[in-house]
Parts: sequence; structure tokens; C-alpha cells
Amino acid sequence: MRHAGTLCLPGARVSLSAKKVKGKRPRFPLLFLFFILALALATINVSPVSAEVKIALASPHDLDNLHLGVGEEGNFKLRVYNHPESENSLRFEITATGEIAPFLSFSDNGFVLAPDTSSQVVVTISPITQENVYEGDISVYARSLVEGEGASPVVASVGTRVRVTVTKMAAPPRPLISIILIAIVACAVVVGIVWLVRRRRRSMLASTKGK
Repeated sequence: MRHAGTLCLPGARVSLSAKKVKGKRPRFPLLFLFFILALALATINVSPVSAEVKIALASPHDLDNLHLGVGEEGNFKLRVYNHPESENSLRFEITATGEIAPFLSFSDNGFVLAPDTSSQVVVTISPITQENVYEGDISVYARSLVEGEGASPVVASVGTRVRVTVTKMAAPPRPLISIILIAIVACAVVVGIVWLVRRRRRSMLASTKGK
């Protein structure tokens, strides 16, 4: 017959496991606790200073599908935002990497934005003389305004992808230009039809009077 004292209910501790064996210490309790503590510290995601900083970058929707002719200069605009959630002014630095980087220049860099302000930056693509597809990234880094020697820490960053196709042919017309051309052609067709109808009516009237 099973002794009543040995019954183990769900969620209850076995009383015998808590007893110490005379002359021996419990096995591995301290090592196990240290292991759990070390694992917890290793997996904790420490929030950086940038958690309180919110910035944004607005760029053209077709930035990853730009077209230029050989030797043609291009440009596009970016807008950098320092959101109201950011409690302090920040210094913004813009860099470019990749194959397209040597051909990019920025109208402004290293500027300071107060919270809830923005700044527009014009990016110029210098003429490229060789046909190819040039790709790269534009990154915007926000640094805190810390006085003293050395670079201030980066508290936030955003970026965008750039892809430029350089060919000998001129860049394809943009949608707005295409719509304008279609409208011009349609107007010309309508004017031509109206002129032909009027001319036919005049000729018919002239033939009727002649009879």
C-alpha cells in the first residue's frame, strides 16, 4: 500500500527533494541560477538612446528605378524630419554608399533640426559617361548635440535605396509628360476632324449654289 505522505499533487513540491543529505550539498543549484542569470542578461535587448528619438526620411517613390542618359545630370529631393517626440535638437549627417555614391552630392549636410521641424535636401547626380546600372544606399544619421571632443553618438538612423540605369537613349518620359503628349495629339486630331467637316460642308454648299 502506497504511503500517503508520498502523494504528489500537480503544482506541489515533493518534500523529500528539499531535504539535505547529511554530509552532502545540493547538486548544481547555484550553478543553475548563475546560468539562468547569464542567459537572461545575454538575451535582454537594451534600449539605446535612439528609443526616445524619432526621425524620418521622405524620398521619391521611383528612387529605385531612375533613368538617365549618358552624360546627363539628374537630381531628386529628400526631406529629413525630426519628429515632435524627439526632446532635443539633433545634427543630421547624410552619406552615400555603393556604386552610385561617387556621383551623388547633397545640397546640405551636417545641419541641425529642432523637434517638429524638417529640412529639404537636393541630391544631384553628376553626369555618368558609361552605360550601366548603378545602385547604392543613402543613409541619414542623427547625432546628439554633445559638447566636448570627439564625435557625438548616433542616436537614430534612416535610409533609402537608390538605383540608376544609365543608357545612351534619353530617359523615358514620365507619366505626366506622357499624359500631356497624349492630350496634345488628341486635340490635334479633334481640330483636324472639325476642319475636314467644315471644309466638306463648304464644298457641298458651293456645289448646291452652282446648280
